[in-house]
Amino acid sequence: MLTELLSGMRCEKKHMFGAPVFFAEKAMFAGVFGDDIFIRLDEAERTRFLKENKDSKIFEPVIGRAMKEYVIAPHSLLKNKPAMRGWLTFSMEYASRLKKK
Repeated sequence: MLTELLSGMRCEKKHMFGAPVFFAEKAMFAGVFGDDIFIRLDEAERTRFLKENKDSKIFEPVIGRAMKEYVIAPHSLLKNKPAMRGWLTFSMEYASRLKKK
């Protein structure tokens, strides 16, 4: 599903956590973890995302090890493809602006 949502967007697909993850300008911005999709957002967008999507949460691939810039997209949002694609666009644009390592 994530690959379909990212169709036509300029990003690179890799594998991490045994599942696909996506990079923009060498910075990870989205991926799959188990049954969930996670996305990377700046602080303001992350706060808005968590407020608007009550079933979302900070991505924590290992209990007690939160990846604070990343949030889990609730399954209800995944059903709204235009809205989810909008959040993925925010995520990709944010990752594209990050300093290169």
